[in-house]
Amino acid sequence: MAKRLTVRNKAFTQGYICACATMLQEHGNGTEVEDCLRGNFISIEDLRRHEVDEHDIEILMPVIKEIERKRALAK
Repeated sequence: MAKRLTVRNKAFTQGYICACATMLQEHGNGTEVEDCLRGNFISIEDLRRHEVDEHDIEILMPVIKEIERKRALAK
């Protein structure tokens, strides 16, 4: 069951994703960002529903696609 979209949830998600995007941009494509996103993974659609900045989504897109690819292989 999906979490209810509240102002607090939305703000947390925006900050969390911004931090992940900054970490990736500043330190490169390490496993840390993938681990952070995989543990709390929500889809691109969910990120947009939470009004996450498109620039952050764009930066994280390769990592998100890799997580989706790995999940599809695991099924």
